[in-house]
Amino acid sequence: MGQEALIRRNLWLDPREAEMLFGVFAEGFMDVVGPRLEPTTSAKYRSFLDNHLLPSGRHGRDLQQLRRDREVALGVA
Repeated sequence: MGQEALIRRNLWLDPREAEMLFGVFAEGFMDVVGPRLEPTTSAKYRSFLDNHLLPSGRHGRDLQQLRRDREVALGVA
């Protein structure tokens, strides 16, 4: 699938960011977005990360691999 098609499907990932691990991305997201959220929303996001996403093994996977997994799951790979 070409880059333009990936962009239209919101699946394109900048190759410079593809090697970032999900756990690093998630923590950075919470550092930036967390203070802007209502306390209950921030707590829900934190709980979801801590209890579901990070323990599942995704924290050590790079974003490029997660994108490929999503493409396979959506049947667009």
